[in-house]
Amino acid sequence: MRNILILLLVPILVSCQALNATTSVIAGSSACNSSEKEQSFPPEGAIKKIDLSLTISYETSEVSFSETAVCEYQGSMCGGGAWFQVWYGDQSISHNITLPQGDELIFKPHSFCITIDEYVKQCKSGNCDHADSFKLLMMFSEARRSSTVVVGLDWTKGKSQDRALVKANDFKNYGYQVKHFSIEVADESL
Repeated sequence: MRNILILLLVPILVSCQALNATTSVIAGSSACNSSEKEQSFPPEGAIKKIDLSLTISYETSEVSFSETAVCEYQGSMCGGGAWFQVWYGDQSISHNITLPQGDELIFKPHSFCITIDEYVKQCKSGNCDHADSFKLLMMFSEARRSSTVVVGLDWTKGKSQDRALVKANDFKNYGYQVKHFSIEVADESL
C-alpha cells in the first residue's frame, strides 16, 4: 500500500516542479516583452570606442601606454526580466605592458567591450566613473607572488595569488603611482 502511494505521488511532485519552473520562465518572458518597447537599442553593428591612456611610475621608472578598444554591438538579450546589451571586441588582441617592479599589465580590448552595458547602466543611475568601471588584469611578478600567499585556501599550504583585476585607484596598493589614467567612451559617429 505504501509503495502504491509513493508511485502515485511521484508524478504529482514532478509536475509541480515543472509547473513552478514554467511559471518562472513565463513571468521573466512577460517582463521582457512588456519592457521591450521602453528600451532603446543601438543599431546592429554600431561601434563604440574606448580610449585608454595611462602612465604608471615606480621610483624613477615610468611606463606609458595608450590604446583603443573598438567594440561592436551584437544585439540585446533579456534575462531575469532585465535587458542586457551585448558588445564584443576582437578577442585575439592582447597588449602586455611590463611594469617597473616586474608585474605585467594586460589590456584586452574585448574585456572592456563586454563591460559597456554595465557602464551605461551605472551612468544612467548617475555614477559615471570611467576609471571605476573598467579594469585591467595585473599578472604579479615572481617576487610579488611569493609575498602574497593566501593562507587557508589549501589545508596543506598557502596558495599564492598570481593576478588581480585592477582599477585606477588600485595601483597604489601595489606600490605604483599613477600620473595619468584616462578612459573615454565614445560612439564612432561622435
